[in-house]
Amino acid sequence: MSQTSDESNNAVNSNSTDDPYYLHDSDSPGTLLVSQILTGENYASWNRSMTIALSVQNKFNFVDGSLPQPSVNDAVSFKAWARNNSIVMSLILNSVSKEIAASMIYLETASAIWNELKERFQRSNGRRIFQIKRDLMNIKQGQDSLSTYFTKLKVLWEELSDFNEHCTCGQCICGGAKEIENTMSFLMGLNDNYAQVRGQILLMDPIPTFNLVFSVVIQEERQREINITQSINSPTAFDVQSSNVINASRTRSDPQPPMTQSYTYPPPYQSCPDQAHIDKRNLEGKYSSIDDYYYNLRQVKDALIHVGFEHARLIVGVDFTKSNEWTGARSFHRRSLHHIGIDMNPYEEVISMLGRIIRPVYKDQMIPCFGFGDASTHDQEVFSFYPNGECNGFEDILRRYRELVPQLQLAEPTSFAPVIEMAITNIEQSGGRYHVLFIITDGQVTRSVVTDRGQLSLHERRTLDAIVKASEYPLSIILVGVGDGPWDMMKEFDDNIPTRAFDNFQFVNCTEIISKNIDLSRKTAEFSLSVWMEIPSQYKAILELNILGACRGNDIERISLPPPRYDSASTSNNNF
Repeated sequence: MSQTSDESNNAVNSNSTDDPYYLHDSDSPGTLLVSQILTGENYASWNRSMTIALSVQNKFNFVDGSLPQPSVNDAVSFKAWARNNSIVMSLILNSVSKEIAASMIYLETASAIWNELKERFQRSNGRRIFQIKRDLMNIKQGQDSLSTYFTKLKVLWEELSDFNEHCTCGQCICGGAKEIENTMSFLMGLNDNYAQVRGQILLMDPIPTFNLVFSVVIQEERQREINITQSINSPTAFDVQSSNVINASRTRSDPQPPMTQSYTYPPPYQSCPDQAHIDKRNLEGKYSSIDDYYYNLRQVKDALIHVGFEHARLIVGVDFTKSNEWTGARSFHRRSLHHIGIDMNPYEEVISMLGRIIRPVYKDQMIPCFGFGDASTHDQEVFSFYPNGECNGFEDILRRYRELVPQLQLAEPTSFAPVIEMAITNIEQSGGRYHVLFIITDGQVTRSVVTDRGQLSLHERRTLDAIVKASEYPLSIILVGVGDGPWDMMKEFDDNIPTRAFDNFQFVNCTEIISKNIDLSRKTAEFSLSVWMEIPSQYKAILELNILGACRGNDIERISLPPPRYDSASTSNNNF
């Protein structure tokens, strides 16, 4: 009996890390094994992460039932098992939400908790496989970098592979077929500006491995980033008013400089005696959706020169709706996006970057700047940053913004119609000069919960109507998104309004650009390319549609309100 007791003590008091009863000094009930907390919907990925973590700790056999509870008569072994069981129970409970943990606290073993979670949250295979397949069909790169886009696909592929039964015949080639399927899924979701490299890959026979495909595409992206950085660092990157770039005496019918680049962009505008007889509907269809043509700023600059672009007048609109208080939860550390502190908030960052990239191409230093969505304007009006004038450049916009924000009371709802209509009024007053409207905003136009799926809310309809109306004027609208979004409707405004005369709306996800782990010069370069991407084609459309210089006789006439002043009760409620 004494010998058996000694063997038991040796078994449970082993210092070997291979012993399941081994506990390191760092093993404690408060340890958090995984960064992803179980909330219910993420059970599959959580289960995978916990399985790996518990296996590393050599504790997975406490949850899969392979290490049964010893007899209570074997006091030493039972005590060691109970201690480890309690540790594993704590590790699991620490890795689930508080609500889930509260419902599991009275279960007595780690395996009981593990099985309970599996029964409660593991979805039926058929339903989940359908959801994954549907997501894989719909996923697109959009505003994501290649790495982010690949990661989204990879998560779905790996989860789907867990549901698939592994082949045991040893004769099929399903593994190779699955890799080709994943490769095609990746290529199909790439943005159109990767069409050339995608076409080259598809012409290869056999189709290369996915790793090789990804390597080729990522090299293409890095080359573009290098080109962008070189362009933004060039002192003449956007010096389009320089005499070295545009000869002031040249007319649109003069011969254009030869094109030496290998890319193509919209050809220069040429005046034509029978221009009035061109089928306007064909032109409108031609420009109903404008693709992203360019890989670097040098290409954009050359395209601007070739369409005869010289300068633009600018207008800035700033969103002061109440949603700014919570749409910085992820991207701005749960602070209001208009929070004024030592560091710049997202709105200040955008205004500052616009000042750096826009200065060479706007003729007038004075810039009309409007706020909307606060308690004085709601979704009906806009207010001017100054009571009797415009801002003197972007530095003045930034300074005035900082003065106004502490006085403002954010409100609801959100509509871009007033600021777009204010821009149209400015164009009318200028005699039909070309303008660019920058709208800096935190997200979606207000959508009521009673709005049916597939239908537009009142504020979405008003905004859409304003965008369509603006396409009758020489106006480009660039919406710069800050905060967490969502941005679904902004992408629809960007690409899917067939009734407008030309695609006059460009969406730029500034949050995604700023959050990238690259230096400031590259962020500025990428932001600049995104801002300018569609301007050459939009300006060309305005010329061909004979919109430049056109006036509609005050078809839309707005008058901005002065900077708001609230009573003391109102101003005491702001949360800056």
